[in-house]
Amino acid sequence: MTNSPGGMILTAGPEFRNDDDAIEMLRLCALANESKYPLWLSVNDSDGTPMAIQNKFVTSLQDQVNQGTESEKAAALESAQRFGTAVGRAIAFQLSVKPENDWNYFGGAELNQPNRPLLWYAPEADDKYTIVYADLTTKQVTQDELPTPPDAVVRPGFARNAVQVSTPQFELPADAVRRFAKLQEIRDRGQQAEVEYLKLGLMPEFIESQVQFVPGEEVVMKVVDPSWKPDRDGSSSRFAFLKEFTNLKGLDLMHLYLTQSDLDTIGSLTSLQRLSLSGVQVFDSSSRRLIGDDLAKLSSLKSLELLDLSQSNFRGGLKHLQELPKLHTLYLSSFEHLNDASVAELSVLPNLETLVLAATNHPVTQRCDAQRH
Repeated sequence: MTNSPGGMILTAGPEFRNDDDAIEMLRLCALANESKYPLWLSVNDSDGTPMAIQNKFVTSLQDQVNQGTESEKAAALESAQRFGTAVGRAIAFQLSVKPENDWNYFGGAELNQPNRPLLWYAPEADDKYTIVYADLTTKQVTQDELPTPPDAVVRPGFARNAVQVSTPQFELPADAVRRFAKLQEIRDRGQQAEVEYLKLGLMPEFIESQVQFVPGEEVVMKVVDPSWKPDRDGSSSRFAFLKEFTNLKGLDLMHLYLTQSDLDTIGSLTSLQRLSLSGVQVFDSSSRRLIGDDLAKLSSLKSLELLDLSQSNFRGGLKHLQELPKLHTLYLSSFEHLNDASVAELSVLPNLETLVLAATNHPVTQRCDAQRH
């Protein structure tokens, strides 16, 4: 960890996976929390949780983001993103642990506290356990060799699998069309002009994946090819029908596969006020995440106010959004490669008020000064 004029900057740890995700998260939490580990690992942002520590850490960077140099701003945003990535990956690992793994976390420890177990669990659900100590070293023991549980902070009434969401996310109103059958019914009746909000990302009929899920079968981990693409012409468009919805104000296409023709169609929906392209894949000869040049196709959306570009990974390109005079909220959660150039491009967005940044499902909201974006 290094210090800067506006706060702390967390340096990157080694690449991690599995229970190393939890260890990296605990390390960053202790560094940002006066060497104190989280009191408990609840999946919410109540006091004492990793998310609460993350929020406190991000708050400490506010002055650096608002008043620092461009390089200091970039360093602060990178540090906040790194923290969010660690927390998100640790939560994903924690939620994958089953009851038979006998996961035990003992809150109340401090970094490098001698011989203090921080957590233990059985990775293979047998009698072999991994212990993580307060100095973040690990030890493999049998169940009979487990030490006496330390005195620890216990949260009363904590429901292990409870998940609470209390952070800003892209949303469409409750009356948004979310079912394919309803969509087809509207088109059959010629009622497209009456529809204001469409949430196509939730419709199984539009979801394409190389991993096929059969209801009732056990969900298993599979190796996937990142270059996989749908078995159809990359110049085609499944979403040309959107032009029929002449009064469309909100559109959610999260995690769908789009072609260049689809992007052209989206760019023609000039009544749009809210748009989510979170996690979309663009494909032709191969598949990829959005790149900066794709955003140029949105330049005609002069009424757009909220735009979700989460889970994109391009360097630069945000400058294309300066053509959107009403854009006031931008979601960049899990946005990779946010660098000095990207941060500088935000300054040309004329009316940006709210920027949601993170690398997890727990985004960090930055309110942008009207004079200093």
